[in-house]
Amino acid sequence: WLSLLECGKYPESSPASLPLSYMVSEKWLPRIKASAEQGDSALAYLHLGVAAYEYQRTDVTLTQAYNEEEDRAQIAFARDALEKSAKLTANVSAYRNLAVIAELYDDYAKAEKYSIDSKRMTEV
Repeated sequence: WLSLLECGKYPESSPASLPLSYMVSEKWLPRIKASAEQGDSALAYLHLGVAAYEYQRTDVTLTQAYNEEEDRAQIAFARDALEKSAKLTANVSAYRNLAVIAELYDDYAKAEKYSIDSKRMTEV
């Protein structure tokens, strides 16, 4: 996180390793998004996808009505970021999270494919 704060970028990491932590606070989203928009970091897109997915889950207060359309758009944004992460560098975390999103939409064939991809990464 220090690298993101000081340099605006994530350090490179092993595709088979799991991130030690995630930041999903609204205050971190602009930094995470700016890092991902540089376009060359699978880790940045991974964190953007996770933050987008989690943020849509925590941004609703008790006084707000649930908006399914907004929820789906936010999850689609998260999925796109995770797919970019996996395309840039095949990585276990992106595959795992893509499997969760696929299962959320009852796309069990795709969830299984991503789960298998994730498992292959850990068998290296």
